[in-house]
Amino acid sequence: MTTILLLLDAFRCSYLTEETTPFLYKCAKEGEYYVGVEQSLGFCERSEILTGLSGDETGFFTAIGFNPPSSPFSKVPWLRFLNVFERAVLFFLNFLPSNLIARVHKKLRYFVSCYFKKFGIMMPAYFIPYSWLSYFTLTEDRIDHRNPNAFQFPTIITLLEKAGRTYFYDTFTALNFQSPFRLDGERLDAVVNDIKESSKDLYLVYIDALDVYGHCYGPDSLEFREVLQQLDRDLKQFTELLESVAPGNRYLFLGDHGMVTVTNRIDAEKEISRLLHSVGLRKGYDVIYFLDSTMIRFWALTDKARSLLTNTITSSEIFNENGSWMDKQTAKSNHVSWPDRRYGDHLWIANPGVLVFPDFFHRYSPCKGMHGYDPKLPESRGMCIHWGEGIYPSVHPVIPLTKIFNLLKINMNL
Repeated sequence: MTTILLLLDAFRCSYLTEETTPFLYKCAKEGEYYVGVEQSLGFCERSEILTGLSGDETGFFTAIGFNPPSSPFSKVPWLRFLNVFERAVLFFLNFLPSNLIARVHKKLRYFVSCYFKKFGIMMPAYFIPYSWLSYFTLTEDRIDHRNPNAFQFPTIITLLEKAGRTYFYDTFTALNFQSPFRLDGERLDAVVNDIKESSKDLYLVYIDALDVYGHCYGPDSLEFREVLQQLDRDLKQFTELLESVAPGNRYLFLGDHGMVTVTNRIDAEKEISRLLHSVGLRKGYDVIYFLDSTMIRFWALTDKARSLLTNTITSSEIFNENGSWMDKQTAKSNHVSWPDRRYGDHLWIANPGVLVFPDFFHRYSPCKGMHGYDPKLPESRGMCIHWGEGIYPSVHPVIPLTKIFNLLKINMNL
């Protein structure tokens, strides 16, 4: 029997309604319905799904971590020159309209990424300062998930291989993996075509529409509701077509997390520059930082920074009013691997609805919806529907994202 895991990125539990998503609502009534899915704090959901372990057990928290010895950029020449060149280009572009600046900057970053690929580097540089790249590397995606050494723990993939079972991975996602299929429709078609030729035991399928448009329009917007309705229609068409060519499948529709409407933005770069300047600390020399959309991580690189940084950044009214600082108790309750220098000597977490903008992923278009906040918020929760051949109706309470691993194991008798 074939199982299809459809990872519906950022499908919030409240999206499931008879009016907006009638097909998925019907599946929830006919199958096993898990009313909420709660991930660990951070951005490493795939590790939880594939291993069944929380973030503090795998050691994965954010997608990119501080690890100079393992950085793929450590042997790339000219990083400091590229940084100076980029800053000079942006300085001379200041007189242009903002939309044109964005286009030129993105094009520049694209050409430089092609240069990096000559060194075999798959990790995207995003908008990380070029001279800082040699400090950073991917975390959960540093090694291809199909590699037996990708994790120190058994995964659903290694268990399948050990049992002599088959899987289809080309329609999944990872930061170090370039799928041959770019769009959701292409990935769904690829599954149908592969099942026609040689059906596998497990298909891993990534659907990004809700994440993309939730960021763009906001999760409570009318525009986003239309995207949600279209996705429901697409999934209905996909399952009907699949059942017509290879009947008797089981489906896991998984929303790994939810999304929160952005209500406030802070310019963290400006505040950090002010704070460091006030005590004579140099950005890039004494201190570096990483700007996620909902988190800021700081590293002290010199003795001077180690003595001054803590009091300097924790005294900021902007940071204290719009978020909180990670401590051991907060880390434990949210299944976060911290203290861990990969994730910062100091770690600031935004309050729900607060967006760090610009960050190292978004420079020109602020998101209207974001995830990465407190996983216990109802808006942060995803959902799961197990539907298909031999699955009987039942309703279950909120489960951790790690339980999906067990569902897959049980479903495929592993």
